[in-house]
Amino acid sequence: MNDNKEVSKLNGENYKKFFKKLPTPTYVWRKIEDDLVLIDYNKAADKIVNGKMKEFLGIKASEFYKDRKDILNDLSQCAMGAAIESREILYNYRTTEENKYLYVTYSGIEPDMVFVHTDDITKQKRAEASLKESEEKFRMISDQSLVAISIAQDGVIKYVNKQLAELSGYSTEEMKSWGPGEFLKIIHPDYRELVAEQSQKKSMGLDDVIDKYEFLGIRKSGEFIWIDNYSKTVTYEGRPAVLSIMIDINEKKKAEKKLKESEMKTRQAYNRAEFYKDLFAHDINNILQNLSSAIEINQERLQKLKGTKKIEEINLLMREQVNRGAKLVSNIRKLTQIEEHKFEFQEVEGLSILKNSISFVKKSFRHRDLNIHIDTHLEKFHLYANELLQEIYDNILINAVKYTVDEPVEIQVKITEEIKNDAKLFKLEFIDHGIGIQDNIKEKIFHRSFTEARSVSGMGLGLSLVKMIVSTFKGEIWVENRIENDYEKGSNFIVLLPEVVKK
Repeated sequence: MNDNKEVSKLNGENYKKFFKKLPTPTYVWRKIEDDLVLIDYNKAADKIVNGKMKEFLGIKASEFYKDRKDILNDLSQCAMGAAIESREILYNYRTTEENKYLYVTYSGIEPDMVFVHTDDITKQKRAEASLKESEEKFRMISDQSLVAISIAQDGVIKYVNKQLAELSGYSTEEMKSWGPGEFLKIIHPDYRELVAEQSQKKSMGLDDVIDKYEFLGIRKSGEFIWIDNYSKTVTYEGRPAVLSIMIDINEKKKAEKKLKESEMKTRQAYNRAEFYKDLFAHDINNILQNLSSAIEINQERLQKLKGTKKIEEINLLMREQVNRGAKLVSNIRKLTQIEEHKFEFQEVEGLSILKNSISFVKKSFRHRDLNIHIDTHLEKFHLYANELLQEIYDNILINAVKYTVDEPVEIQVKITEEIKNDAKLFKLEFIDHGIGIQDNIKEKIFHRSFTEARSVSGMGLGLSLVKMIVSTFKGEIWVENRIENDYEKGSNFIVLLPEVVKK
């Protein structure tokens, strides 16, 4: 204590000038014969014993400290010029009838005279005892808790309970040995920034924090585990720290995921049923409409009793439409199998199937003047698909014919090769001179629910089937204007399909 340096300069004659002003309770003992006698004290010392210190003036140390040989020994040694270390003692002043914790320092002024400075640290010691008791209670509760608990300060783990060890897979000793920030190894990389930021803010005692959040953890084994974390700023060893309470919610997350998947499957099943219902109604309606037109023409020919050959051609057309209806039913079954992963894919030759589709469309529109030509340097191109590939060609070509007013109907199918993401693709462009598609509905026409424009009525349903099949083949489809910035000059439907990769 700083008082000692000043006291060491005093002697028996001048000590009182300094002594009386000391804020620390101080007693003056002088060696007389074979004992030490209390000869003086200051106001601070008198205050401790409620003004009763004068009753002890002249008392011998052996009587005053008769039960404390340690204090008597210190006084005796100091009176003989020995340096005595300061120490904490528990002492009863008698006059106050209570035990007090004192921090005692001995100072020898001159031979045979000793100053005893006694700081009352009772409140401090009781606070420490209370804190220790609280810590012991906390540890007892924490160790018996069913949740994981930790205390971290400056990015270093100061305390963990056994539940956190079980949760993380690391022992408590391992976690306590980690350096600053090493605790992040039990946090998934996607959540480390969040956890580190919150930990730093709470360690600094900032207010802008999130007390409760979920994160994905990583056990020592590498297993992922979802954790519900509640953390708060607390005081640990006199400075801010982070108290975290963690609960394993892995099973809860799995249950939520299963429920979500179940809901999604139910929704998909419903949408699929609606899709197939609309698809069937749409295409069957087109087939019946073609049959109806053919019958009317046939009826006119029959009434005139002429055109027998033409009637045979019309009957052939009707037969083809009936076959197409049967094919539609078959394709719906196949689409169901695709969605349920029950359909097999194989290598198909795309150009020959395209030629078959062009032939089919020409037969379906015998009354129209069609000019459909293929523009490519390829003699063949091979895709990983199935017979539904023709459904893509049929729908795009039929739409091109239906929505072209002028004749002859000009349709160009341009086929080129393209590299995307290191994969070889075949790019098919179906370029027509039809009424075109406005820019604001170019994406919508591929949706089953599209019904906005009368000019393209029904197109959305057929193209939604096309998009579904293209996606199944790992391809892409979109539409552009034939002439840039002028949709009324016709459309260009572009399909990208991957090449078969040879093993």
